[in-house]
Amino acid sequence: MGHSVLIVDDSEFARADLKAVLEEKGFRVLEAETGAECCDLLKNNKFDAIFLDYNMPVMNGMDALKRMVSENSRGQALVFMMTTETNPDLKNLGKQLGLNGWIVKPIDVNQVAQFLVQKFSGGQVA
Repeated sequence: MGHSVLIVDDSEFARADLKAVLEEKGFRVLEAETGAECCDLLKNNKFDAIFLDYNMPVMNGMDALKRMVSENSRGQALVFMMTTETNPDLKNLGKQLGLNGWIVKPIDVNQVAQFLVQKFSGGQVA
């Protein structure tokens, strides 16, 4: 498939679980533990999709999204927030910043992978 995905989560398990399924589908996957690491990776890499955890040390997902917007470093990537947070004000802020989706944890990694395959292959599931 050749599309690249960045998974940003301070939970190694959460990253590994999603990464394994996405790599099986042919995605190139990079990982970051914090929003700050995410922003550093965006300086030299382009991604087709970015999954941000909301609650992380150093820089949370929303602050990372704000920085992506201010630095115009997101490119054309689809950006999704993965979180246990359900606050409508946070969701609205994310929407205003161009967030493409809000995924409430625990996530179904197979469903996320299938969505991306469909999105990037014109509707066909691999």
